[in-house]
Amino acid sequence: MLPGPWSLDTPTAVGVPVLVVTGGWHEEYETIAAAVPEARRVTLHGHGHRPQDHPDAASVVSTFIAELPR
Repeated sequence: MLPGPWSLDTPTAVGVPVLVVTGGWHEEYETIAAAVPEARRVTLHGHGHRPQDHPDAASVVSTFIAELPR
């Protein structure tokens, strides 16, 4: 577990693939997501604070996992 990007202790590189999914409804969350180092960011609009409920959420995660280096 790493401290969030709002902490001064956040490393500049984590060395592991990171997926950050946001809902695009609040600029503060988008700003925090943009500060996560080396992350692939996806914004799924239309479900507010629960982007995991978006119909495309499962495919976003599946695609991310499928594209990981083996």
